[in-house]
Amino acid sequence: MLAGIIKIFWKLSAYKVIKKISQRGNNTIISLPIKISHPENIILENDVYIGPDAWISSYAEVHICNGTIIGPRVKIYTGNHHYD
Repeated sequence: MLAGIIKIFWKLSAYKVIKKISQRGNNTIISLPIKISHPENIILENDVYIGPDAWISSYAEVHICNGTIIGPRVKIYTGNHHYD
């Protein structure tokens, strides 16, 4: 029972994050579970697939182009470092 409630919680959390993605093209598939920080910095073009357990840390802009396939458990880290 508790495992089912936890699973529903994570799905709802993931859907809320996915809705915040900046741009989503046609025919994009995002498999759950997924972890995304700063979804407003992600641009997905057409025909993009993101496999389950992917992790996208998007402190800087992440632009995923047409026809990209991201396999399961892939981690993408970005950053924006300002050096004086």
